[in-house]
Amino acid sequence: MATNETALREQIKRDFGFDLPIGSGSASSRDDPLVILASDPRDVALTEMLLLRCFGEVFEKLWRVRARVAMEGRWRHVEQVKVETKRLTSTEIVTEETNHYFDVSASIAGKDAGARDLRQAFMPYYVDPATGILFPYEIGWMHFDKAVENEAAHPGLGLTVSYTALNIKASVYVYSRNIEPFPEMFDLDFVSAEFDAAASDLLGFNSDGRSADDRTLAVSGGGTSYLWQAFEIGAHQSVLALTTARRNYVKLRMTWLAEPLIDEVASEFIDAVFDLASWAPPLRGQD
Repeated sequence: MATNETALREQIKRDFGFDLPIGSGSASSRDDPLVILASDPRDVALTEMLLLRCFGEVFEKLWRVRARVAMEGRWRHVEQVKVETKRLTSTEIVTEETNHYFDVSASIAGKDAGARDLRQAFMPYYVDPATGILFPYEIGWMHFDKAVENEAAHPGLGLTVSYTALNIKASVYVYSRNIEPFPEMFDLDFVSAEFDAAASDLLGFNSDGRSADDRTLAVSGGGTSYLWQAFEIGAHQSVLALTTARRNYVKLRMTWLAEPLIDEVASEFIDAVFDLASWAPPLRGQD
């Protein structure tokens, strides 16, 4: 029989497939923090993010981390994570801020204050081994789900990274099709041909899909050029977007239940992903 100390861990493993290093506690107050058993600050940050993702799915809310705060005094072993949430009702959008508390004693034992403060700087991320592009576990309101490396089984098809949020799914594809030479910079003619093929595939795979707008050349807030087009697939809104970075295509497909708030979330996510891809530091041999 599960004890109170193991019940949450077993429930999360059963419902979400994550076996997290957690112990007792509710995370609801600094006097009852949820114990994180990991000793590496990176594992602590990852565990917190995965826990919050589970909480968000259970309560059906959009959420994002606003701050991680190392508490003082007799709560020195506690980390407070401030989370902003948005809940959609039939008449309004309800925005709230909640605090979650984690006992991180295992990660600060025997360490000085500087090392203790450094733990707040860790943001979990996945790195594409081929291009060095970083995919943070949180981009705006969207959260990393999984990465699938396709290259070994399907040369030229690179990597697929999935993100999710409430009623939203996104897939990011990083691939080269083994094209040599691949343009160093964004080339509209080069990108247009690949975009048109991807748009044709999208409509071919979705019998209830239709174009909702013309193909458009856009520029992100960070200055990254890309093509995008909106589609409607049944009751869902969908966007296809494509740019190039690090001698690869970076394609994004995003689908959500049509709603103005989520339209904004999608737009911000597309810009952020393409800027991250463009800002990726060069790998050795690709300087």
